[in-house]
Amino acid sequence: MSNNFITLDCDDDIILIATDSFTISRLKELVIKGIREKEPLNCGNNTTVRTSSFIGHFQTFKIYEQYITIDEIQFQVVKECQMLKIGSQGWQPGKITIELSISPTGKTQDNVKLKFYPDQPVEPESPLDNIRKIMQPR
Repeated sequence: MSNNFITLDCDDDIILIATDSFTISRLKELVIKGIREKEPLNCGNNTTVRTSSFIGHFQTFKIYEQYITIDEIQFQVVKECQMLKIGSQGWQPGKITIELSISPTGKTQDNVKLKFYPDQPVEPESPLDNIRKIMQPR
């Protein structure tokens, strides 16, 4: 993926992943809910682990005699998608990066950041574009 991305801050833009579409705000809610409320993991031998227990397991670890507290665990997912931006001409294909930060200690709020990487680069419209069009020979 290129460095040419759009940070998805407008809660009303639409993302289409496979056959499901979401507003940006709803997608962020569903990502956090999907991790926090995930079904318990069956580990075999009649043992199940709840997601909250799994995340909580990583609150601290020890290096020799030092206990290290983990304030944040980060996940990143990349999916093919299409974006419909308010005021745009139509769907734009590309990839979405979902960056999720979860706090096992609860010290910080869970956070989702979304970035859209268009297949075709988006050229910013320059205020000089109108002048260039006028000055082009016909």
